[in-house]
Amino acid sequence: MRAEGDALRDHGINHGDLLIVDRSITPSPGKTVVAVIDGELVLRIVQKIDGKLALTYDQSEAVAINGEDTQVWGVITSVVHQL
Repeated sequence: MRAEGDALRDHGINHGDLLIVDRSITPSPGKTVVAVIDGELVLRIVQKIDGKLALTYDQSEAVAINGEDTQVWGVITSVVHQL
């Protein structure tokens, strides 16, 4: 799939990059993932906050994994940058 937006630019993922996503990998802290939040596919980083896994793209916002409207769709394993 292709990345849209620049939310994870600081993590090496730029707008238009090709993402290789493995849906069989269990998400763990530090992994970059494709998540579904409120029905929308988004890129996030898995973090452990207060002993629970959460999704974030910076330090100001975190969303609990497996909330009613949140789930991890797959783990990003590789990023191919456009030239």
